[in-house]
Amino acid sequence: MLFDRLPDKKYMVGIDLQEQFCQISYLNGRKARVEQDPVTFSQVTGRAVFNIPMALCREPDSGSWSFGQEALDRAQQGGFLLTDLLELARREEPVAVGREEFLPEGLLALYLRRCLSILEMEVPADETECITFTAPCMDRETVRIMNRVMERLQPGVREVAFEDHQRSFFQYILMQGEQHRRSGTLLCDLSEDGDLRLLRLRFNPGTRPVVCIPEEKEIRLEQKTTAERDAALAELLEEELAAEEAGCIYLIGEGFTGDRMPATQALAASGRRAFQGNNLYSKGAAYGALFRVRPPEAAQRYFLMERDMLRSNLGIRAERGGRPVYHALLDAGCLWYEVDVTEDLLLEDNRSLTLERTPMTGESPEELEVALENMPAREPLTTRIRIHMTMRGPDRLFLQIEDLGFGEISPSGGLRWEQELVV
Repeated sequence: MLFDRLPDKKYMVGIDLQEQFCQISYLNGRKARVEQDPVTFSQVTGRAVFNIPMALCREPDSGSWSFGQEALDRAQQGGFLLTDLLELARREEPVAVGREEFLPEGLLALYLRRCLSILEMEVPADETECITFTAPCMDRETVRIMNRVMERLQPGVREVAFEDHQRSFFQYILMQGEQHRRSGTLLCDLSEDGDLRLLRLRFNPGTRPVVCIPEEKEIRLEQKTTAERDAALAELLEEELAAEEAGCIYLIGEGFTGDRMPATQALAASGRRAFQGNNLYSKGAAYGALFRVRPPEAAQRYFLMERDMLRSNLGIRAERGGRPVYHALLDAGCLWYEVDVTEDLLLEDNRSLTLERTPMTGESPEELEVALENMPAREPLTTRIRIHMTMRGPDRLFLQIEDLGFGEISPSGGLRWEQELVV
C-alpha cells in the first residue's frame, strides 16, 4: 500500500515580539551546528529590512486589512490604523475600528498570521517544528495572551515556547565559539530614544553544569545630539570595561544603526571581538526552539541563572520499599510563569507537609514546612492530598492543597489550604 509522504518538520522559528515591531529568524534544525547563524527574514530581497512594524490598517470602503509597513503606508491614504497591538491585547477591551469593534487578541492573531504567511515563502508552515517567542520581559500575562492567540492560529507545530531577551542572548552565545564564553560577554542594547540596557554574561567553569550568571543594568542617556550621546556612552563603556573586561561585545538596537556611534564602536572593537546588528534576539529565539526539541550538547553543559527562573530544586523525602527516596516536585531552571503542576501525595504524617529546597548555588538543603491545620487524626499513610503548585514570582511558590482522604477507610473532610512560600 502506498502512503503519501508526511511533511518533514525541520524548521525552528524564533519571533522577537516587541511593542513596535516583530522580527522572525529561522534555521534548519537538522543541519544546525555551532557558529551557523539562523537566517532572519527580510521583507526586501537583498536588503536587511528585518523589522515588521506591529501595525494593522483597515480600508474604510472594502474592509480589507493590511499589515506591517503597508499598513503604515495605507493609513496615510485614510485607512483606520492600529498600532501597539500587544498592549491592546493586555487591556482586553474591544477595539473600535470605524463603526465596528474587534477583540484585541483577534487583531494580534491577524497580524501574526500575516507575518507567518509571508514567512512561508522561505519556510513552509507544514515543515515548522517549533516556534519560540521572545520579548524584553516575558511574564505570565504575556504568555497567557500569546497562548490564546496561538490557539486561534493553530500553526500545527510540535511546540510553541516563550522566553525573554536575556535567555535568547544566552542561547545565541552558546551556539558561538568557545572564545565567546571564556572571557565573558557584554551586550549593549541602545534604543533610538537613548534607553540603554547593559547585559553581562559570566560563565563559571568550576561548576557542572557550567553556570552562567547574568548581570543587567538599565541606563537612560539624556544627551540631545547623537555626538553627545556617543561620547557619553563611550565614557560609560570605558568605565564598565575598566571594572571588568569582556572578550566579546555586542552592539545592538536602533541606537547603533549605521555608523552614528563611532567612538563607542571604536572602543568596543579595541582589543576584543565586537559585533553589531539588530536581529540577535530573534536568532537566539530560533536557537531556543532548537534547544527545546533537539537539544545540542551546549544546551546540556550550560545553565543560565536567569531572573525569571526558579533557582532551587523542590521535592519531598519519602519511603519506598522501606528505603528513603527523594521525590522531585519542581526542578531548578524552570521559568516561574510556566509553573503549573498538580501532584497527589500519600502522607505519613498528616499534620504537615515538608518540602525540601536545594539551591543551585551550592548551599545546604533547607526544609520548608506547611502546616495542615484541622486535618483529622488518621493512621500513617491513610491521608492523600492533592497539591497544586504555581508561582507568583521567581522566588514565591503558591500552594493549594486539598484533602482527598483514603477511600472508605479515611473519608475526605473536604479541607483545603493555601500558602505562599519563599523559595
